[in-house]
Amino acid sequence: MSLSTSKHTHNRSKQKIPMEKNLLRSTSERPLRFALLGPPKSSKSSIVSIISSGKSIGNYYPTVQNSPTLIQFQPKSVKARALLDVNATLDELEDVNVIGNKEFKITQRVLDAVSEATTVIPSESTIPLLSSASILSRTLNYYDLDYTRPDYFETDLMTSLSPISSPIASYSIGSHSDPFIKGVMSDKLSDEDSNCSQYRPPVTTPILVELIDTPGVQRNDLIPFLEKGLDSKLAKDVLRNLINEADASSRSRVKPLLTGSGMSELNAAMDGYLLCYSCIPETANEAAPPSYDDAIASSSDKNNHSKYHSETQDGYEPIEIVKALYTAIIEAWKQYTNYQIGWEEGKEFDVYSLNYSFKHLWKKRNLPENISGQMITNKALEMMPPVLIAVTHVDHELASPILIEKGRQLAKEWNCGFIEVSCEFENWRNVEETVAFLIRDRIEDIKRKKRNKVKGFGI
Repeated sequence: MSLSTSKHTHNRSKQKIPMEKNLLRSTSERPLRFALLGPPKSSKSSIVSIISSGKSIGNYYPTVQNSPTLIQFQPKSVKARALLDVNATLDELEDVNVIGNKEFKITQRVLDAVSEATTVIPSESTIPLLSSASILSRTLNYYDLDYTRPDYFETDLMTSLSPISSPIASYSIGSHSDPFIKGVMSDKLSDEDSNCSQYRPPVTTPILVELIDTPGVQRNDLIPFLEKGLDSKLAKDVLRNLINEADASSRSRVKPLLTGSGMSELNAAMDGYLLCYSCIPETANEAAPPSYDDAIASSSDKNNHSKYHSETQDGYEPIEIVKALYTAIIEAWKQYTNYQIGWEEGKEFDVYSLNYSFKHLWKKRNLPENISGQMITNKALEMMPPVLIAVTHVDHELASPILIEKGRQLAKEWNCGFIEVSCEFENWRNVEETVAFLIRDRIEDIKRKKRNKVKGFGI
């Protein structure tokens, strides 16, 4: 499709202007829940603070427990709004520097959805695509889009509203003097770009989002995601290399992140995971003095210990934690998939029978003969919500291009999204885009799973 043809898809609004939408009201009561995971000093709390209050955290305050924040997300930046536009075409996303930008790696399911919008033939029959009914059906009722007021955040209306008088959170209605407004408004298209591209992303209605900030993850804190939830110690064949970095004390003190039964707050009900890491090697590489145990450690322990410190000295510690977190998430979802299969099998019996419950509570659950471990892994990957890798501190003078590239390679290997983020005080960028990325990816993920379930591919 030619560039002019795809542009005409949005210019159809000039032929018949759709109705204005209520931009002060959410369209859904169910929030999209995203967990922010990663090593310490990876800007997880800064991302939440910028989105929720429009302020970056100047000092480092480590998060000590899971901290959920419920917000009404209404992005101002051009890229974030374009990501959420279900009618945007490939050419239009390229014009606003979302596609073809090295800082972004869009997932294939989002690209497929955008390609479908690109193939729409511009005509009078496509005008209903801008209606609330059409948009809400494609956003699963999470948000609506208003194409009539693309300059909504630049009007006097927004500067006259105050956090007290507006039902939207204060971050989305501040005046132009607010540093958050300056940051996102600097991202808008220049006049020259506007003359070249007439595409102006629509404004979304407030999107209900819950961001769950989590404590910084250390390598020896990765055991817990199943053990604490299932109240059992897992064998080495399950934990594999993770057990090499964990001792008895660490396995008893850590907090659970994920559980195989889906009972944890970060599992089963999650809509996505944001894996954050810093591209500044020093932020996570404070060398610790050797412990007394090193003198009496076995040769294998010494090898593991030296390998660990070699990775730390090379500055790859944040990447290793991200890898371990991803492995932990997959393992938890494999257990959850196994749990779901067992639950479906239990429906054939009297699940309310106390005798049945006790027998199956302590019985070692074996997979059905016709379901292999690889099939469980594949089903777990299908059920698992999207993962987005966010490398932070990319604008810092000590940012490592190697660490940035390693994150990009992981995203390609895992077939997930990737984004470069900077949370510098009053000079951040790609923060709104991160949340918008998660929202759009999750919506397209749910839609694809529904289609597969109808076709009989799902669980």
